[in-house]
Amino acid sequence: MTRRALLLALALTLAAASVAGAADPYRIGLSAAITGPAAAVYAPTFDAYKAYFRRVNDAGGINGHPVEILAEDDRGEPSRAAANAKKFSEGVSAIVVASISATYKPLMTEAEAGKIPLLFGGGVCPKEAFPPAQPLIFCSTSFGAQWDSRFAVPFIKQQAVDPHVNVGFVAQNIPISQGEMEYAERLAREQGLHTIPVVVVPGGTADFTPFASRLKEAGAGWVLSWAPWPVQIGVFEALHRIGWTGHYLLYAHQ
Repeated sequence: MTRRALLLALALTLAAASVAGAADPYRIGLSAAITGPAAAVYAPTFDAYKAYFRRVNDAGGINGHPVEILAEDDRGEPSRAAANAKKFSEGVSAIVVASISATYKPLMTEAEAGKIPLLFGGGVCPKEAFPPAQPLIFCSTSFGAQWDSRFAVPFIKQQAVDPHVNVGFVAQNIPISQGEMEYAERLAREQGLHTIPVVVVPGGTADFTPFASRLKEAGAGWVLSWAPWPVQIGVFEALHRIGWTGHYLLYAHQ
């Protein structure tokens, strides 16, 4: 009886340990522009993550483990993203980014150092996420650096009635947006289009008229914009107000 009691106690202990282990949460670090100039674009993504994982947890979690989101507001600022990355460097299974590209580098640096999977799940896919992709870099969004311009520029060339049309480009002053529009400008020149230098708009701009006027005065017949939504639509509305009658191609990223 003593041996049976010992075996029973051991079995109960192991079962309790198994249950306790199963209850340990999977922790995911989320750096998002919850407030600040880019919040209109990225705060809804943060809300979507919360709603999604609430449903996951209500359904029993992942393999019996609840998911705990450790969310930090980076306001779209590199210094805040770097501080968030330091907080996430221990104790998380993955890091998710839902912010502008200015925050990418410090998060990628920290994730690489800690061998932590990094998902761009609310911001543009950087080139590191495309083949040959870095092994721990992932992206789940539907828009990507350079790939979008490879569609947009030939589309403009195909649609333009005048083969000598002037094509303008609008970017926000963040690395991936500005780099993408500079790439699109080069691509347009290579395809024989007349280009206007990229118009770079600071984040948080309230009056887009000066940037729209620059495009109109340069004779833009088409404009391509690839930036956070407030910049894309802000410049378009300003062009409309000042009487521009050309064509405007933009991306509804979120």
